[in-house]
Amino acid sequence: MKDKLGEFKAFINNPLGIIGLFLVLVDGIAAVVIIKSQLNYSLNLILVLFIVLFPIVVLAIFFRLVTNHHNKLYAPSDYKDENNFIRSFDNRTQSTVDVPVLEYYQNANKQLNKEKMQLNRSLRKLKRQIGKVNYSASGYKQDTEKTSVKIEKTGNEMNKELYKVSVNGKKPQAAMLVNQYERLGFVSEVYKPILNMEENYDAQEAIWLGNEVPLEMVQAVIKAAHEFYPDLKYIHISSDIISRDTPPDYIHKEIFVGGSTDTAEKRYLKALTNSDFDEIIEFKDLNKLHEFIRSSYCNEY
Repeated sequence: MKDKLGEFKAFINNPLGIIGLFLVLVDGIAAVVIIKSQLNYSLNLILVLFIVLFPIVVLAIFFRLVTNHHNKLYAPSDYKDENNFIRSFDNRTQSTVDVPVLEYYQNANKQLNKEKMQLNRSLRKLKRQIGKVNYSASGYKQDTEKTSVKIEKTGNEMNKELYKVSVNGKKPQAAMLVNQYERLGFVSEVYKPILNMEENYDAQEAIWLGNEVPLEMVQAVIKAAHEFYPDLKYIHISSDIISRDTPPDYIHKEIFVGGSTDTAEKRYLKALTNSDFDEIIEFKDLNKLHEFIRSSYCNEY
């Protein structure tokens, strides 16, 4: 009995409950009047029309309340935290804010990469210091070797996120290749050129390779790129750029897919064959891979 009374009390304390109770009482009283009273036909007709039309009018008003003033249909007790009831009437807390998500992500990613680079340098320094320590006991030597292996693995995982792959947005379905790189765990993006110059599809047949990118990432990126774009046939290493101005440091940690064919021809690069791309995947040493790529440079370069 107490539970039912509590439910009824909560029902009438809610604006929705009050509206519902009001509808029931009005229609109920009108129905009793029609049955019990001895009114003439015209008055009964008015009551019947009222019983029919009144709920429709209330429904229209209720619809307007729900769509435009829904925050006024709930009592403070309907909220887990009654302070939220107060906030629902504060226009400042209900205003929408447009957040530049892409800009925020790019800034956060730059800061994260910077912190990872600093931590990576600290790990390498720690590894060198551990290597200099000469422990006499074999147990300590084993612990040292295990620690060094863990540090190296941690450094490799961080390096995977320090380097980036960019795909020229002028290449068809560039976003699909970027998604493929992201599934492999690489930081990737679709590069959108600032100048929208008209170029043919055949005008982006090169790969610009950062000379500091690890071997495993180089092979995985080039393999996926050549399978996705079989027209790719030039590769150039960032440290071999001849320019009056010093190129920015970030290009040495980046692989760019879809470089200009015109630039590759100006650098006198030879076109690589499918067998050359297959051979790139087989190298076990990064320096030897770079030497193989440099063998495609003409003497004029």
